[in-house]
Amino acid sequence: MKQTTFTFLLFAAIALVSCRKDNYGPTIKEYDEDQIKSYISANGITGMTRDTSGMYYSISNPGTGAPIDYSDNISVVFSVRSVDGKYVSVDTLSNHFQNLQAISQQ
Repeated sequence: MKQTTFTFLLFAAIALVSCRKDNYGPTIKEYDEDQIKSYISANGITGMTRDTSGMYYSISNPGTGAPIDYSDNISVVFSVRSVDGKYVSVDTLSNHFQNLQAISQQ
């Protein structure tokens, strides 16, 4: 009798301890967002903006001047750098947007 009671109490104690106490079960998107935010705060990164796709970005040198029209010829240097500096990609774009408009008007 004592052994049965002890076994029952042991299983009851294990069941109570192993019960999940919190109700936070994040989806993969929520988990990623939490990880990104904790990385940004842990490394003291400021000025990051999140777009609708979930990417964080920062404009280091905002442009000044008159707004451009699609008929204007522009050259753009587009560079992407990871925070740790291991990934760098630089591309030069010239009139990609104007050519797209010219094709769509035909």
